[in-house]
Amino acid sequence: MNDYLVTVANFNNSFDAESAKALLDSSGIDAFLVNSNAARIRPMLGIVGGVQLQVVSSKAEKANEILQSVYQPEACKAE
Repeated sequence: MNDYLVTVANFNNSFDAESAKALLDSSGIDAFLVNSNAARIRPMLGIVGGVQLQVVSSKAEKANEILQSVYQPEACKAE
């Protein structure tokens, strides 16, 4: 089975995305951020799609469970 990266959450700012990434990392799930640097450098640009939090596909279900236990479900919904 080949794992690939999937987006498990989108955030409007880097701070929330970094917090969620740290939560997953501390739970043993390696997480990656997409657009984090762009959002930090130019926050007023409103990066399309926000800051995406990604994990390998085999860990996506567990990552969603962890995120939804802390964040409101609509806040960590991937589009």
